[in-house]
Amino acid sequence: METLPSSILLPLDKARTASPRDTLDAAFSRTESSHDAVFVFDKGDVFLGLVSPSYCLFRNRFTYKTKVKSCLVGPPHITSVTPLPRIAEFMLSTGIYQLPVFRADGSIAGVIGAHALLEMLASDASLLRQAAKQLKPRTPLRAPLHSSVQDLYKILRGKGVSRIVLVDKDSNVLRGILSRHDIQRLLVKPTQRQKLSTGGTRGGRARDYALEGEKETRLQARAEDFVVKDVLTATMRTDLRTLLRRMLEAKKNSIVLVDAKRRPAGIVTMHLVLRALSSLKPEQEIPVHVVNHAGLPAGDIAIVRQEAEKFATKLARRSSPERVELVLDEARNPAGRPVQFEVKCDVPMYAGGSLFAKARNRKLLPAVREAFKGVASQERRNQRDKASFRR
Repeated sequence: METLPSSILLPLDKARTASPRDTLDAAFSRTESSHDAVFVFDKGDVFLGLVSPSYCLFRNRFTYKTKVKSCLVGPPHITSVTPLPRIAEFMLSTGIYQLPVFRADGSIAGVIGAHALLEMLASDASLLRQAAKQLKPRTPLRAPLHSSVQDLYKILRGKGVSRIVLVDKDSNVLRGILSRHDIQRLLVKPTQRQKLSTGGTRGGRARDYALEGEKETRLQARAEDFVVKDVLTATMRTDLRTLLRRMLEAKKNSIVLVDAKRRPAGIVTMHLVLRALSSLKPEQEIPVHVVNHAGLPAGDIAIVRQEAEKFATKLARRSSPERVELVLDEARNPAGRPVQFEVKCDVPMYAGGSLFAKARNRKLLPAVREAFKGVASQERRNQRDKASFRR
């Protein structure tokens, strides 16, 4: 049964796209959030992967002149039958809130966004009740309105969050909110097609901020010149369904909860909603098969199986393994004495195909871990080089 109706998917021709030869400033010129995705296609409409401001500018520190091909991210494998909690988990692990949905033949059926998950969550009374039990508003990060962007940038990076609320220094009244996307406009050099609007006004006219010098110089700007003053708010007693509906209607990724004097008391973000939804994911047990051609004792096999189960769980966070198969053998010298352990690891995938690696080592566990490392490396390479994925 399909869990993702085609009606909620964004058609691929409506998604933001780029060439691997583009620079980040061109690729991110039309993004509206640091968690947005840009789909990268080479000649012949070959899908290569994704780039995202969250990954390129905040998790890493690529400059705006960096070529897109240098910071591609391979997407997780999502299909129409992937459960919503699983998709939420993928969004959290990648930091990208727009991901491709693949057909059985490997082509892209469309794009699933975080707001579409919110829509489905708000429409499912049972799922909503379960998520509400897991979702706890957090205390928002606060800073004085007159802070510098550089100071706020350091706080956001240090805390690993996407936004900070700005308050009046004396009364602590909410004055605005600054997100990583607002700072992104300083980190990415504007193209000729795009001026940088600060959101501030002077003489009734919108002001533009000319970017000159290096990134550090730009970050000396005052936060109040870039702050979003039209903040989406609600009271602390507002129920989750209403909060989600208001976020959807306003097309916002957060809503600030305020008291009677408009002082920020809490915040509900897209990250918190996705985390609550992902917590509803049922435990997924990946079968592990161990073939003991080496004649090892049961205790050693139990240890190998435990390592394999940990590896399978880790691999399942990104891909969809059907099972993990290990073949243990011993390499012998001409005299017939064992000199090395040989481990073969085969991982069939639900999406088709399999991952395979083998390793040799004089010690058993290092051989097993080297084989797992080879499989993980192949999986990452496959995710990067999706040459068969086409529009």
